[in-house]
Amino acid sequence: MKTSFKIPLQTEVEMYMKEKMGWDDKFIRYYADKFWNHYQASGWKLSNGNRIKDWKACFNSQWKQPKYKEDIEKLNGVVLKQGIMENSIKEVQELDELLEKYSQHPTSVPFREFGKYYDFIKAEKLLKPFSKMEVSDIQGAYGEDKFLCRCACVQLTIQGYVDAGFTFSKVFELRQKLTQ
Repeated sequence: MKTSFKIPLQTEVEMYMKEKMGWDDKFIRYYADKFWNHYQASGWKLSNGNRIKDWKACFNSQWKQPKYKEDIEKLNGVVLKQGIMENSIKEVQELDELLEKYSQHPTSVPFREFGKYYDFIKAEKLLKPFSKMEVSDIQGAYGEDKFLCRCACVQLTIQGYVDAGFTFSKVFELRQKLTQ
């Protein structure tokens, strides 16, 4: 009994890749589209000219492991971005805990603890914008000690979040939505 080959829908290819590989949805859409268009253009034939009998077997034997530089870079970029996001989420959760602790009792947070969050807050554009006068006041209080100046910047940023009723996770979430 001979079964005829049925061309899959692109969504079927995506679902299979998701189930089989567990890749990120963005990469799956890209790679499934590439797979589908490649075989659609060839009339669903293999490079030797034979008709494809089972597209899933074709995927498993030829496409399961990305081979081309652009595909590998795209897959690695997605994985890297996910890693960065996971680290960011962890850091934001720590900041929210610090913010909660500070809002309950400001002196319960050692001043130097604020400094370890400066680079992250600045990189994620979560730092309060400071006027020239505020910068001058901070430098006047802590002189040339950049670490203490950074601690003061983070403390003042956290105080601003407390006063406004914000959390870092809410601001971070809103910014992520705006950049997608």
